[in-house]
Amino acid sequence: MDCSRWLAIIIGVLLVKCGTCTDNNSTVQVSGLQVEYFIPENVTRQICFNLTIVDMNYNGNYSINITTNPPDPEEMDLLLDYDDSEIELDNEETEFCVSVMAYDDTIAESNESFVISFHFVSVDAPEMNFTESTIVTIIDNDVINVTVNQSVTVFEGTSYQFCAEFTMEYEFEFNIEVTITDGDTDGSDYSLTQTTLTFQPPNNLMCVNITILDDNAAEPDEYFMINWVAPNASNVIITPATIVTIERQIEVSLANGTDVTVSEETDMVRVCLQVNTPPLSTVEIGYNITFGTADTSDIIRVPYPGTINITTNESYGCLSIVINSDSIVEHTENFTVVFILNINGATYSGDNDITIYIEDSSAATVGFENATVSVQENVDIYSTTLENVIGMVDVDFYVSVMAKNGSAVAGSDFILNSTYAMIPWKLSPPAIGVSIIDDNIVEQDETFVITLSVINNTRITTNISELEITIVDNDRSVLSTPYSTEIPESNSIVQLCFSPSAQIAPKSDGSNYTLNYTTVNGNATDGQDFMGVSATVSIPSLSTIETCINISIIDDDIIEENRLFKVQWTLEDDIPSGVTLDNGVTTVTIADDDIEPSTSSSSTPTTTSMTPTSTTSSPTQTSTIDSFPLGTYAIIGIIVGVVAAGVCFLLILIVIICCIRVRTNRRGFYVTNEDKGDAPQMLRYSASLRSLTSQTVMPVDSREKENEYMV
Repeated sequence: MDCSRWLAIIIGVLLVKCGTCTDNNSTVQVSGLQVEYFIPENVTRQICFNLTIVDMNYNGNYSINITTNPPDPEEMDLLLDYDDSEIELDNEETEFCVSVMAYDDTIAESNESFVISFHFVSVDAPEMNFTESTIVTIIDNDVINVTVNQSVTVFEGTSYQFCAEFTMEYEFEFNIEVTITDGDTDGSDYSLTQTTLTFQPPNNLMCVNITILDDNAAEPDEYFMINWVAPNASNVIITPATIVTIERQIEVSLANGTDVTVSEETDMVRVCLQVNTPPLSTVEIGYNITFGTADTSDIIRVPYPGTINITTNESYGCLSIVINSDSIVEHTENFTVVFILNINGATYSGDNDITIYIEDSSAATVGFENATVSVQENVDIYSTTLENVIGMVDVDFYVSVMAKNGSAVAGSDFILNSTYAMIPWKLSPPAIGVSIIDDNIVEQDETFVITLSVINNTRITTNISELEITIVDNDRSVLSTPYSTEIPESNSIVQLCFSPSAQIAPKSDGSNYTLNYTTVNGNATDGQDFMGVSATVSIPSLSTIETCINISIIDDDIIEENRLFKVQWTLEDDIPSGVTLDNGVTTVTIADDDIEPSTSSSSTPTTTSMTPTSTTSSPTQTSTIDSFPLGTYAIIGIIVGVVAAGVCFLLILIVIICCIRVRTNRRGFYVTNEDKGDAPQMLRYSASLRSLTSQTVMPVDSREKENEYMV
């Protein structure tokens, strides 16, 4: 705030007459009005006071006018709100209020004060006019946020600017003090000449210069801190400190050699010239740079051609060259610094150049695109390329490729076509080929591994270095089992055979795969008609010969219809998927070959001459029945029944004839002695009709009858 403003405020205060205004006729007393009010920005306050006319014969009406000093006609700082209608004063207290709002102008400034004058003008008696005043101070709450660099990296032998900056508009002057706190540095590492920054509106950026001194010594990184403080400005906030790091450097003296090797990771290399005697005046030494395998992208911040200055009383003059790490895998590169040495007109007799070799420190990786892949056995040749290159490569390099047997074996399942490959840096990588051998043998899928390694380049490593290749078998073999078969009951076994259509490889342990088979009852019953079984049979490896199993058949000597059962076939779970069954069930029919029992005699009577004929034909009928199905058996049974009925009729007739000669005066059935020879024959016919298995002819001893027999 300027002096004229303060002078106006002081005069305004002096105009206040201790809260009263008096003339010859009356006195106006003011109470409750403070000398000064403090209002923060963006806050509204009420200023109220009481007015009273004391010892007067006149009660007057007053109009009110309020002014501010210094004036604020555009209301940029204050807004006054009050009732400007006339008021009437008497010997009673009359309260008057005004609302005062302090604007927030978003400008950092000092606190501002205004004199507010209340002018009361009498309507009827000008001599009764009076004025009251007070001071309103606006408290500024805007803050200046000053920003500085929090961390900076510098190099020896150079000067740097460190700046403080802000964007807030302000209206007052303030200072920022700059000091340095050492880390592992001391005063010999830097030079700070300006320690105070004075900000005056409208300037919002100021800097200090710090020179990083070159101590001509190879040393590790060092650091110090720059402190920023605004001591007398409470509304100025500054980032506490700036950390400055002086990076390490490699110092090279031409006197110590003409070749220098540095790593690409090196931030800076210094090429120095040493003089035996410090010069009495500054000596300028010219230099230029010629590039060998390196180019301008490998070094930065080096003007060339240029000069190196060896100042008075100094022994060294150095050129700092920043090495650019380009993250490209490449060969060692080089460039040469050539000096033009003319010291006081004398020609330097030693070497006038130094070659800098930059050893590459970048890295890259190479590998297969995938870690696993599946190929068909009949693919012939599988090729893969090494396209998984991560990083930039500017050199040709070689890789070694090897194969490791898994379940697949080199020579019998695959052949690796190449054992190494060159990877050109600007061309597409070559393909790695593997010949797959199709052996036409059904087997499980097999695997083997191709490994990858880089030859003679430690900066290129492998990422996916192993590729597991699965050979998917495409061969097929069908096991043919019979759909059905028929076997006579009198056979003791039924033999069922199968054979693979193509060779099947053995298991990994050398054993054979197996075929499971189980008998299932039909109308033939396990234990009565056949011996049930649930077992496995070995499938011959690498062969297509026929293999058979036997199932026992039970011959029960009972005439019955044909019986059947089934045999179910299943493959074991881990058999190759290329092996299949063409039929999972075989139906076995047991053909009954039992026949009715028959008898024969050499003394067949003439009257029974048809019976041997019937008996002789019985085997032929049985043989015929065995060859017919069940329906044919029924027809033959009817025919046999008719024949049997005829035979029975004939036998009855014979019995009647025989009975004429039997005496009937005794119980039982008797024949005479002369009929005795024919009795057994008759009994045999009778037994044949009745299915008897024995017959007896015995003498009738109990009757004591000679030549009589009872049947």
